[in-house]
Amino acid sequence: MNPNENFDLLLTLKRYKSQYECEEFLIMEEIESTLSDQVKSFYIKESEFYNTILVELDGDPMEIAPKLQNTPINDLFQIVPIEEVVRTKPEYITEKLITLGRKKMKPGETFVIRYNLRGRRYLESKEELLRNITPQLIKELKVKIDKNKADWLIQIEVVGENTGISVLRTMIS
Repeated sequence: MNPNENFDLLLTLKRYKSQYECEEFLIMEEIESTLSDQVKSFYIKESEFYNTILVELDGDPMEIAPKLQNTPINDLFQIVPIEEVVRTKPEYITEKLITLGRKKMKPGETFVIRYNLRGRRYLESKEELLRNITPQLIKELKVKIDKNKADWLIQIEVVGENTGISVLRTMIS
């Protein structure tokens, strides 16, 4: 169940591959500058996926993500704070989401799942992922799906053989 690689933040560049190389340097500089002021140590990793940057840090990703989102270049990337990283297997992802959900969610609350799949050889499809996770979350946590006004956002970021997951309170409630 342990991942091969840990990360606390995942940044997805919003540009196409041809623009990526030009903007990558600017984004890396801004991330380094912002993180240097916020945490004692951090490590920026490029992933095998051209538009994905992983960051391991000594600090709370839930506090750091909004600070990175408030940088002058925030329109160039999307940032996701990651609470846990597991190997990319539906049963591992589900188990960790149930553990996180029990700590945060209350019976009767609602959720929506958002996901990004990078590396198709680890999961056949998004349907496979959702087919395994959704019924178990509903059964184990006694929560409901609501795609329009969810109390919680379950974020799943598949990055090859590792998957970052978070259970985040939504602003909509």
